[in-house]
Amino acid sequence: MKIPFGMLPSGQLVDISTVERGLKCGCLCPGCRSPLVARQGEINIHHFAHYAVPACQEGLEAAITMAMLQALNDLKQIHLPPLAFRGKLIRDGHLLGFDEARKEPELADGLKPTFGIVFKGRDLGIVLQYDRLPPIIVSKIVEVKQPALLINLSSLIRSYKNQESELSLATLHDIVMNVHASKSWIYNSHLTPIIEAERQAQITQVAAWQKQQAEATRQVQEKLRRKAREKADRLKAVQPPSQPWPPLHETFIMVSIEQLGGLALSFPTSLVIAMLLKAYGPNAENPPVPEIWLQPFSVNDRPQMRALMQKLGIIRHRR
Repeated sequence: MKIPFGMLPSGQLVDISTVERGLKCGCLCPGCRSPLVARQGEINIHHFAHYAVPACQEGLEAAITMAMLQALNDLKQIHLPPLAFRGKLIRDGHLLGFDEARKEPELADGLKPTFGIVFKGRDLGIVLQYDRLPPIIVSKIVEVKQPALLINLSSLIRSYKNQESELSLATLHDIVMNVHASKSWIYNSHLTPIIEAERQAQITQVAAWQKQQAEATRQVQEKLRRKAREKADRLKAVQPPSQPWPPLHETFIMVSIEQLGGLALSFPTSLVIAMLLKAYGPNAENPPVPEIWLQPFSVNDRPQMRALMQKLGIIRHRR
């Protein structure tokens, strides 16, 4: 594995371009502290490599982390990126002077970013991204509202591994001191009132929408109830209320099949007098008394009933 920086016995990191070739560089691996050899050939980009031992897995990231910490403490300044929210610029980028940069300090709620810088008694976390940044780190920083900066070095490391460009201390100094696309805010305390105001606006908007929907639902229901009432009123106007018939034995006279030889008739009792007058005439001698006429008939009354029905025109004479 290629390593961009070697560590001198004093703990200082140096570029490959500042040391002698081979073991004369006198450098150690920042990861495992094994001896390094400086390879400055004509084919590959210049780099450090482990000597007589297998390459460790942490050498590259350890070298970059230590070199970035060294750059921060050498410069005592960092250019903060602009702060924007929802595409709106909140604060311009600017240089921030600080007292000290520490590796993996314990900040708010036990959070340990890659670095922490102290300025005016406050802490600013700095997270280095080598490949993929675990989402839990970002969510934890936002959750505890810890001001923190992200420096994304993934494309720089990828180019170095692919031998497309060298990685030097000057490159890291440039990232720290100048406007650079690799730097962005994870969380900034200036966003707190803005985010809270947006949250309250969303709550108000949702409440207004719910009220509007409730009113719309109420109006629809009221319209349906009004239509139902109007329909009921129309039906009442077209169809008069039905009147139940009185009991049959009080209003009807039933002439049975037995009495008329297969004929069954029923008629209202109110027509009995009119029927008798029609059958016998107003001046008939000895007309049947209605009370007697309405008594149950017997078989012997059949001829009389048939004669009555013929007179009324209900049945015809047989010829």
